[in-house]
Amino acid sequence: PPHPLARIIAAMADPAAADGAAAPAASMDLEKLKAYTAYDLTPQLARHLDRHMIVLLVEFQEEKQMYPEIDIQRAKLNVLQNTQMVIARRETEKRIAQLEGKAQEGGEKEERKMKEESQKVSNRYFQSAVFGRQDVLLARDTFIPNLPWPAKTLSLNADSQESERFAILDKLEEYRDADKNLELKLKWPGTGFQEQHWKQTSNPCGDEKEVVGFEAIACPHSKFGGLTSGADGKYILKASESDAFYIGRTDDADAEEGIKGPNGKDVAKVELYVVSNNKEILVARDTFDKNPTKWQEGAIVINAEEPGSDKYSIMDSIDKYRNPTDKRLELKLRWPNSDLKMQHWKQLTNPLDPDQKEVKGFVSVSCPHGAKFGGLVRATHEDGYLLKSMGAEGFNIGKHTEDSKGKAGPNGKDVRSVELYAVSARSWIPVIPSCFTDDLTIDKDRITELKHDEICTEKKSLKVLYSFARFAFDCGQYIRALKALMLFRALNSDEEAHDLAQWGILAAAINDGMEERFIIEEIKTLKEGIDRRTHVPMVRQLIQRAWLVNWSLFVFMLSEEQAGPFIKFVLQERIVNAIQIKCPYILRYIVVAFMASYEQSRNFLSQIIELIETERDHYRDPLTEFMRNLLKNYDFEGAHRELIECKAVFEVDYFLSKNDDFYEKFFTKARDLMFELYCRIHKRIDLTVLAKRLDLDEKDSDAVIVDLIRSAPFEGKIDSSKNQLVIATQYPTVHQKVIEKTRSLAHRTQQIVDAINKRMHVKQSQQRDAM
Repeated sequence: PPHPLARIIAAMADPAAADGAAAPAASMDLEKLKAYTAYDLTPQLARHLDRHMIVLLVEFQEEKQMYPEIDIQRAKLNVLQNTQMVIARRETEKRIAQLEGKAQEGGEKEERKMKEESQKVSNRYFQSAVFGRQDVLLARDTFIPNLPWPAKTLSLNADSQESERFAILDKLEEYRDADKNLELKLKWPGTGFQEQHWKQTSNPCGDEKEVVGFEAIACPHSKFGGLTSGADGKYILKASESDAFYIGRTDDADAEEGIKGPNGKDVAKVELYVVSNNKEILVARDTFDKNPTKWQEGAIVINAEEPGSDKYSIMDSIDKYRNPTDKRLELKLRWPNSDLKMQHWKQLTNPLDPDQKEVKGFVSVSCPHGAKFGGLVRATHEDGYLLKSMGAEGFNIGKHTEDSKGKAGPNGKDVRSVELYAVSARSWIPVIPSCFTDDLTIDKDRITELKHDEICTEKKSLKVLYSFARFAFDCGQYIRALKALMLFRALNSDEEAHDLAQWGILAAAINDGMEERFIIEEIKTLKEGIDRRTHVPMVRQLIQRAWLVNWSLFVFMLSEEQAGPFIKFVLQERIVNAIQIKCPYILRYIVVAFMASYEQSRNFLSQIIELIETERDHYRDPLTEFMRNLLKNYDFEGAHRELIECKAVFEVDYFLSKNDDFYEKFFTKARDLMFELYCRIHKRIDLTVLAKRLDLDEKDSDAVIVDLIRSAPFEGKIDSSKNQLVIATQYPTVHQKVIEKTRSLAHRTQQIVDAINKRMHVKQSQQRDAM
């Protein structure tokens, strides 16, 4: 989209079209402001840049005080609005309020508000990296005439998931996410209806008659606000705001022709799913038979290779299952072959740590047994168990003596066995760093290992990795985004997704200010990918090349050493086409790069002049006009006039003002070329006129002209009596003629080779399509 400052720039250029734009501050020089609007390329550049790159340009305008500050801050806020950079956005809002003279919130209130917003972003950041998500079927209701659903039945055919009627709604509490929400989906198989996808805090099978914490994710069907158990008892579950969504009708259904689906239409079947982000890992099992094998006292690892054993433990690895968001361990106790409900909680302390006598950070998720239960800690020798509960009787694991205190079951009950589970929230956050041996060097062995992990290579898991990278990028965490995208690129096999990741890698590298070598390599890779995909529509290829050229400015135009490579890059045929059609203003940077690398790039002079002349009706500025006047028309007066104006261009351009070497190189080479060309077409030159043409100070002009003569490719001497420079006639030698004729031979040869390769590639593509 057009840059947010386009309005103020247009207003400065044409006051009649101000459209409510702020007037320039009294302290601003109106003439300077007009120069800024005339030469500032931000509106044109912004059409081809990522938002985070645009922020850099706007901050440059703020630093230079190019426009009224209120407009710059509004533009900055506009750009930051759709990012997750909370602090930068809040600071900008605060500054706008100050400039508008509005009352602001108190310091503590403002700080608290910022912390809350930052915490929300942080939570979403960690949650966005969780993968291995799966839809777990909770209930299925199939229309069967004259056979209502059994009243108050939450568990139905629990061991037969394929049954026409199925429910494990009593297990719903086990699937709450880190924010204690339930993420649910309604589906109507075989109907073509889109699924209804939402979150809610209240358990629809609980006592609440109204839905709490409803949040729509994708709800294409209207009048829906979540599920409840229903006040009239006619349904097991029903929508809070509609009769069109329900599961398990319990009254006489003779008059029904089906189950009411979306838009009041009858459907044959409805299914309710809960989204599970986590995977349960069995970390310990203790079995109590009549003649049990005792748990070896103090043993933490038992039968690690045999998870089906009566005695089993891998509790040495329990710490690796900590949740990356709150650093807690999420644990569950189950008593198989009993009617006891699961005990589900979180705690910060490792239950195996002998130094921890109390549980810290206890959070109950679903603890139906023992109101005083407070988690697990390491038991003593006298207790007779490895682990015991805090604050409640029972809940013990690892019995190693007959004289142990208490029972293994809750509230002192006898049980046959007990199992301890750790809930593993599989997250890309710890995986990403493990895939790099050094800074940005991929660990190939680790990648091979991940490729054999079916969950990691699932499309859903890779989609989560890509989404996490985008979220990290939006938060301004460019290195994390870069590494996530590099991992995605290594694991992904889809070509289109690979291309998107490539653009993300380049954007993250540019915004983080990575070293030139890395960014240039990514630019080359991206360009080769665009050229290789001939099946992509030409318009799309054209747009991508235009974006690539604009993005490349962040590396090529901020370093004098890259001026020569930039000229070679942008003057390739396909790139030139993109520049001519989408972004002719790139000619400004071509001119500067050419002047800064004149000795390397002089073979491209005729091509650049031709390009400037061709695009003159679409784009011109003092730099392009200077080059045209000097090197095509030999208009020294016009060139001198434009050269003076070039200083204003360097002042307002983000890329040109960032590098003092470009400024120095450009004006030095411009003076050298003007001197050389002026001397080539004159035999005698008045020194006063020459100094004026070169914009030299009278006091220093003689010394500067002497230096120019010494470095010039011709002979000349100063006639002090007549205040003239006398140029000696020179004729090129045979060797010079040969060198001049063959100077661009290698470049022309490369162009011919590229053209041949292009035709061969097109021909091969046509042959493949024909086959």
